[in-house]
Amino acid sequence: MTRYMVLAVGARRLAVPLDMVIRALPAAALSPEGRCGTVAGTLKVGSQVIPVADPRGPMEQDAKEMKTSDAIVLVTTDRGTVGLWVDQVEGIFEPLSQAQSPGGLVIQYGHERDQMATVLNPGDLLG
Repeated sequence: MTRYMVLAVGARRLAVPLDMVIRALPAAALSPEGRCGTVAGTLKVGSQVIPVADPRGPMEQDAKEMKTSDAIVLVTTDRGTVGLWVDQVEGIFEPLSQAQSPGGLVIQYGHERDQMATVLNPGDLLG
């Protein structure tokens, strides 16, 4: 079964297939270049300039300032590398169960009722 990295984004929990994750970085200042829709800005990592998407969506972006406790998770997509700006990396889990819902695939990653996360396709955040 696929393993997932579970991410906290506000009150929501999102999951990204572990084979898409490159690494997680501490919060960093973003360049405002490329800001559009869910793209909050860009981050230079080595020689690459990577778009950083905010999974909160454009309606919630202005309400959130980046904090030093936040993280940027670099993932690979069919459109290249993208960063995901998240509040916290909760960990890596093998789901106990999974089910299709109107909002997409949902995994249960723990024994508590609230330990559920919606599987995210990071490429969808780029529009």
